[in-house]
This record gives sequence, C-alpha cells and structure tokens, in this order.
Amino acid sequence: MFRDFILLLSMMSRIPVIIPQETVAEERARSWRLLPAWGLLLGVLVAGIMGVIATLGHPLAAAAGVGAGVILTGGIQFKQVMNLSQGFSVRKDAVQMLVNMKPSRYGLTAIVTGIILIFLKFGLYLQLLQNGQVWWMLVAAFVFSRFAMTFAVGFFPPTLYAGQGKLIQQNFKKQYFVFSFCLTVALFCLFGKFEFAVGAALSFLTVYFFCKTWTRRLYGLNEDCYGAIAEWGEVFFLLFCLMYNHLLSFANIFY
Repeated sequence: MFRDFILLLSMMSRIPVIIPQETVAEERARSWRLLPAWGLLLGVLVAGIMGVIATLGHPLAAAAGVGAGVILTGGIQFKQVMNLSQGFSVRKDAVQMLVNMKPSRYGLTAIVTGIILIFLKFGLYLQLLQNGQVWWMLVAAFVFSRFAMTFAVGFFPPTLYAGQGKLIQQNFKKQYFVFSFCLTVALFCLFGKFEFAVGAALSFLTVYFFCKTWTRRLYGLNEDCYGAIAEWGEVFFLLFCLMYNHLLSFANIFY
C-alpha cells in the first residue's frame, strides 16, 4: 500500500518522491483508491500553511492557501479545469471539443473560468479563517474532492481520446471504489461534524450531475474531467457546509 501511495503522489503532486520503477496501468489504477488519503495529506499541508501565515492577516493566509494548493499539486487539476472550459467553449461535436481541450494557448472562456475558480477558493478560504474552521472543514473538503475522482473514474466510461485517464478507468475495479468510499467515511467519522455529511451529500449530487452532463456531451470522461471534479468538488463542499452553518445560525435567532 505504501508503494501505491508513493506512486499516487508522483502522479498527483509535485512532492519529491522516489517513483517506483516498472509501474503498469493496473498499479496506477489501484493507487487511485488511496485518493482520500492524498486529500487528507494535502488538506493538512494547506491548512498548516494557512495557519502559520494567519498571524500576518486572514486575506494573506487565504491567498497563500490557494497558492499552496496549486504549488503542491503542480497546478494539475487547475490546468484541467481550464482545459475542460476551453473544450466546452466550442459548440461542436465531441471530437472537436476534446481536441480543443489541448490548446496551444487558452481563450477567454478558459481564462475567466480560472479567475472565477481562484476568487471562489480565496473567498471560501477567507471565510473559513474568519470562522476558525480551517483545520476541519478545509481538510474534509480535500478528502471529499479526491474521493469524488474515484466515483467519476469508477462509474462513468472514458472518452475516445481519454489518454492516461482511459488507462486508469479501464483498470479501475469496483473494489477500489469501495475501499476509497470506506476510507472517506472513516475519515469523516473521525472529523465528527454533521455539517460535513450534509456538505458531502449535496456535493455528491452536484458531482453526479456534472459527470452525467459531461458524459452526455463528450460520450465519456477524460483526465480533464477528473481534475475538474476535484477542484469543483472542493468548492461546492465548502460552499454547502458554510451555507448549512449560516442557515443554522439564522434559525437559532428565532429559537
């Protein structure tokens, strides 16, 4: 399992690790079952950086958190969000959209999408800092968002030109998803926060809607879709959890 986790880190992050030699597609697919564990590690690292810099001001700490997430992952998922947006910016058939996801340069739609994502994450991180919820809610968001990737790869077909994502999907077994699901549930039980269950349930429905919509347009999902699921899954999880807390606070005024 340790070998699988190191292999996962080599694919999903820029953390310097010794990459296992002679890996095959089945090993890479198997390592994806540990995505919630990678989300836990990533969340702790980002939260730790934000906690240290928070002494200099919450806005600066929120900006550092967004930047740390990009640096630690190498901006892989962020780039995939922009790729997907670039692909959907053309109203053509699936093949043309997939070709457009590998641009030589980004168009206005992709750039605007990237900016929106950055501002959304900055605003959400800032709210977490102001509410003192960084260590719990942020870490849970990273765990859920990486788990959501295993759902996408396990239950939706790959596109015709899915590249590395197609190899992962073809070798990803249902028991890997079950393992990932159980690991996520165990971590959420350790967190012990009911709002996380609410946020995860609503975010899961959102992820399912995205996957169904993208599958209908592209006749499957590719690696850009998986990366976008991770980024938007994190955003929606935080958004739903914060909305739930605010609704509770609003309701308590009347009781």
